[in-house]
Amino acid sequence: MQNINRKRLLIGIGLITFILMMFLLSRNDQREDFHLIIGKMQEVKGPWTVSSQGVIQENISLPYDLGLDANVRYSASTRIPLFSDKQDTLLIRSSMQDFWVYIDDVLIHEHIQPEPQIIHSPPTSLWILVDMPDNSAGKTLRIDFVSQVKAFSGVINAIHLDRKSMILHDLFVSQSFGFAVFLLLALLGVISIGTSFAIKNAQDLRLFYLGFMSITSGMWILAESRLLQFFIGNRFILGSVAYLMIPIIAFFFALYIKEAIITQAKSKQHLKYLAILFVALVLINVTLQITGVMVYIEMMQYTLPIILISAIYAAYLIVLEITVHNNKEAERFVKFTIILLVSLVLEIGSFFIQAFSSISSYFRIGVVIFFGMLAIDTFIYVRSNMRLRDETLLLEKLAYKDFLTGGFNRTAYERDVQAYLDNQKSFRLILLDLNELKHINDTYGHNQGDEAIRLVFNAMVNGFLHGKCYRIGGDEFAVLIDDVDSNRYQHCLENFQSILNETTKDFLYPIYVAVGSDIYRYGDWDNYSRFYHHVDQKMYVNKKKIKNNKK
Repeated sequence: MQNINRKRLLIGIGLITFILMMFLLSRNDQREDFHLIIGKMQEVKGPWTVSSQGVIQENISLPYDLGLDANVRYSASTRIPLFSDKQDTLLIRSSMQDFWVYIDDVLIHEHIQPEPQIIHSPPTSLWILVDMPDNSAGKTLRIDFVSQVKAFSGVINAIHLDRKSMILHDLFVSQSFGFAVFLLLALLGVISIGTSFAIKNAQDLRLFYLGFMSITSGMWILAESRLLQFFIGNRFILGSVAYLMIPIIAFFFALYIKEAIITQAKSKQHLKYLAILFVALVLINVTLQITGVMVYIEMMQYTLPIILISAIYAAYLIVLEITVHNNKEAERFVKFTIILLVSLVLEIGSFFIQAFSSISSYFRIGVVIFFGMLAIDTFIYVRSNMRLRDETLLLEKLAYKDFLTGGFNRTAYERDVQAYLDNQKSFRLILLDLNELKHINDTYGHNQGDEAIRLVFNAMVNGFLHGKCYRIGGDEFAVLIDDVDSNRYQHCLENFQSILNETTKDFLYPIYVAVGSDIYRYGDWDNYSRFYHHVDQKMYVNKKKIKNNKK
């Protein structure tokens, strides 16, 4: 095992070294660039004129925030720069806003959230691409905005004008780190969930919860990286994922701590209640949104403090595990979560000070470090769990194994009989006894006696193909068969005798085996012991018959 681990480590180090070497070599000569799309999309820098409620501000650079109340209309205007005619697509970031685009006061595009039909869709921050008319350069561009969300009313994001291919390329590249983190967490989640099903004797669901915690964290980061529109175009999903993933992550996090860290029953119960609370938060958020009572972003001012207080309480339970119960696993887990908790506090702080541009930036870094450290710890856990499984399987195998024949022993026989009795199933019991084993041991030695036992057992295995064979004593054997058909049993018995005669014809002493059998049916016997004695007597009758025939 040490050699295998050393080889894995060397291969891993070698691969990483090779990748770094190729990267360094590639940096040697950068005179040419063969990207299919080169450069960055052009920003309409202005200067912009911004107006609202009769107040006009000139020479404004974007992004800009007027800090207005909800549902107040405002506008931004500028001259369209003399870019290339191919730069014909306007990119606007709608931060939960409706807007109207005008060229020389002619409306060319409007982005308005549709009226609710059955349910209220959430206000959604979206990337909107607007096709520009021909010969727009030098004309006046005006964009009017309005938002029902106070936090975004008055916000004007940077405006870009370029080819659509350049815009899409630059959007993806600018948010590629978030996408890479999503892929990493999704991969870790799938591996963890798959491993949780592969380890059949795992004592908890830590890997299962870790997997879903990793996937949901990745989904949240993907949504906050503003790349979800590359994969999904549904307004309701785009406006829901970022907000609903937060309590869902907390739900799996609480369950993970309950399974993997906490040992005290009372603390486990409290974490279970916290998990239920997070599920309730998800349902409440969805219900209030679809009924139009309150939108997701407004509910976050209540949801985030609840999650933060819950996190503090969970941290208190972990501290109790360390200080009172000397839980080493909890002590190790705290080291992992410090960075995650710090990033979570920064995220919540960013939300309340309305620094929305930095949201998810802290959490991305924290979550990568956290899941990276947790992945290493999980690897150690999986390896020890697999070793424990192998040891358990070995001990179980040894407990039911007869070392002389390599087959099942009396313990296995009693286990399987009890299973038949518990299930009230009918079965056939066959008892066999090797005649004159003592004589073989005394005359030819115990090695020959052992060989005789092995020959009989092998003939049983090959003769009673539909049964399970056991050595239940020194020269005593048993077979259990589900099939209670008498004709099939007779055929198997004849087959056994034929194989035994063939395999023992060159043995030093003639081998004879006495056989007794009958069918156990539930309800026909007061208890199994009487049935066993009945079959045992039939076997002894056969034993006497064999002795009489030999005389």
